[in-house]
Amino acid sequence: MSIIIFILVLGLLIFIHELGHFLVAKKAGIRVDEFAIGFPPRLFSYKKGETQYSLNLIPFGGYVKIFGENPEDGSTEKSATNSMINKPKSTQALVLVAGVMFNVLLAFVIFFILFIKGAEFDSSIVPFLTEDSGVRVEYVVPNSLAEQAGIEVGDTVATVIVGNQKVVSDDEGILEALYATDKQTTTIGLTNTSEESYQVILKPSSPDMKFGLSLTDRAFIKVNPIKGAYYAFLTTGNVFKMTAVGLVQFFGQLFTGQANFKEVAGPVGIVGLVGQAVESGFNAVLFLTAIISINLAVLNLLPFPALDGGRLVVIGIEAIIRRDLDYKKIAIINVVGFCFLIALMILLTFHDIKNLFIN
Repeated sequence: MSIIIFILVLGLLIFIHELGHFLVAKKAGIRVDEFAIGFPPRLFSYKKGETQYSLNLIPFGGYVKIFGENPEDGSTEKSATNSMINKPKSTQALVLVAGVMFNVLLAFVIFFILFIKGAEFDSSIVPFLTEDSGVRVEYVVPNSLAEQAGIEVGDTVATVIVGNQKVVSDDEGILEALYATDKQTTTIGLTNTSEESYQVILKPSSPDMKFGLSLTDRAFIKVNPIKGAYYAFLTTGNVFKMTAVGLVQFFGQLFTGQANFKEVAGPVGIVGLVGQAVESGFNAVLFLTAIISINLAVLNLLPFPALDGGRLVVIGIEAIIRRDLDYKKIAIINVVGFCFLIALMILLTFHDIKNLFIN
């Protein structure tokens, strides 16, 4: 199931990315020869106007074949007004950055839906959460001590007293006390969803007996559409910034041989994350989709050959020197860059599998 959902999520993100390139190219009067989801062999296709729409067998990818993007016979002729290479540099750059823009827009829409639908968020993700969100009851095990005491999902834990020792009512202290291995008679002060305070005493029959409740210190946010749009904008920007800093640091460490592969995930690792999200519910799957979408956007913006960012660098150089670079040499550089990315993907997959056995 996790693999199927991973493929669906990846397919959606690639579709949105390529749709951005496609729509902006069409709007700019550039001929689009093919819009494809997946890589060949081809399963299904049909042609409408000048564009061939294809669905291919291999789901891990997709592409838009734009006339003049990689100059071929006739595409560099000045008479070919529908060729990308004959459009202004600003138009070429807009077509390239459109995929990134659409991935960021998708993340914004997902965050917006979560904020108006209601979901849990961590303060490290949502920049406007400046105060502790408190510890809430996320799940109560049926027939457990917690259920027998009347504790319900959504109740907020205010204080915890283990034996005669009062625990400071901060998030970390509460979580540590209630997740301790050896349990003593514990008094818990809570506030229910009606803002009514109450207290329970849990008496385990053995030192290692669990109370039977799952806790979270994430904030539950549900707001109106106007505030939801504002929150989604701030959150999208914050995640984009965090992702950009993280990727730059990782690649810097990679080239110095100091990269920590436990902090990044390849295909196998992402499948594992999707599996965890599925177990946590639909909101978690939506949230992870938004995070991956932003990661895809930031990755494509990196000034590296074969990525949109690398091609933007080429367009920028051409705009400055006022002439086109040798596209045959650029093509060779892109092939080398693509091979490096494939090698990196294989390396990440190796470490994903290695981490599975180590952990």
